Amino acid sequence: MQNSPIKPLFEIDLSLKSSDQRLIKIHRDGYNKKQDTQLLDAKNDLEAISSFLSEYQDTTGTLRCYVKEIENLLLWFIHIQKTAISDLRRDDLVAFQALLQNPQPKKLRCGKATARFCKDGSSNPDWRPFVNGLGESSIKLSLRILDSFFNYLVQTNYLVDNPLAVDRRRKKRQGKPKLVERYLELKEIHAVLDTLSSHAIDDSDDTTLGKS
Repeated sequence: MQNSPIKPLFEIDLSLKSSDQRLIKIHRDGYNKKQDTQLLDAKNDLEAISSFLSEYQDTTGTLRCYVKEIENLLLWFIHIQKTAISDLRRDDLVAFQALLQNPQPKKLRCGKATARFCKDGSSNPDWRPFVNGLGESSIKLSLRILDSFFNYLVQTNYLVDNPLAVDRRRKKRQGKPKLVERYLELKEIHAVLDTLSSHAIDDSDDTTLGKS
């Protein structure tokens, strides 16, 4: 059973500095680690994660959301699985999804919303990764973000395959075929909605209206 305190891993700032790099420098290469030439200059998981997050450095809201979900995954396999990203399997992600729904042990993983760090820069001992377990929509969003993260590591030759892709293929077989499978980022969705709500609809130029 886990007894060690859980501390936040990342400070969300312009440098994407980790608050304790020793926690997430897992040097062992797992079964899923790509051995060919990488498109990343990443010697370990921490550097690969930092490379992914740096892609969203100019979009603060998206960056914060991505940091939160990736940090939850890291805290889980650092404290519970004690493994590397390249060792994660499909079964591990199923177990992580169960953790999102019901974080255990609650005393160590759940608490009131509070600052991640104290004014002196030290970790806030009252901080916890969760307030409560996540609802269905929040879990889906978390998995979409992690799917994007793993896809990035595959596309940059850091990993061989995406452990979440199995679930995506199963859903595609069960549902109707889609010509395009692409999701907008949250900030893009908000921008579209804001634009639509501020755009006045004018039918006065529609010459087809009113004709018999």
